[in-house]
Amino acid sequence: MKVSKYALPLRLLHWLMALSLLSLIAVGWYMEGLEKSAFKWELYGLHKSFGVLLLALWVLRVLARRSSPVPSSVGILKRWEIGLSHATHSLLYLLMLALPLSGFIMSTIDRELAVFGWVVPTITPQSETLGSVAHTLHGPLAYTMLGLVLLHIAGAVKHRWLDQRHQADVLARML
Repeated sequence: MKVSKYALPLRLLHWLMALSLLSLIAVGWYMEGLEKSAFKWELYGLHKSFGVLLLALWVLRVLARRSSPVPSSVGILKRWEIGLSHATHSLLYLLMLALPLSGFIMSTIDRELAVFGWVVPTITPQSETLGSVAHTLHGPLAYTMLGLVLLHIAGAVKHRWLDQRHQADVLARML
């Protein structure tokens, strides 16, 4: 079945996750600069809770993506644009999993995690090495995510306002 727009659940998850991801990255950077205080630990708790929520949204998004038809770009975009788009989307999906997962591992390596006040059972193996790797990767993964999001936005802007063909407006598929 040929479609011209993404299904409504995919569009809603796209924008909800975009807002959540960018907010989590901004709050994460803000928290890093704060002195130790009750406010900082409260922000950490919210950051972790919304990170777990993002993991749940990722699962819903993958399920929705696998069960929904998506618009084709063949004949609309150039082959290199389609290739770059597929690579960027694949990396975004990978990072939408890896970034909150690294945070989850850091948060549960030696303690329980409270998600919006509910304690999540610790399922992470008690490994200092795993915790260290997760801690080392979390920040760079956020920078990489932000870079890919900017590339994603640049592509949407290019196709919407710079391409001469109206059908190349891929942003219309997500609105």
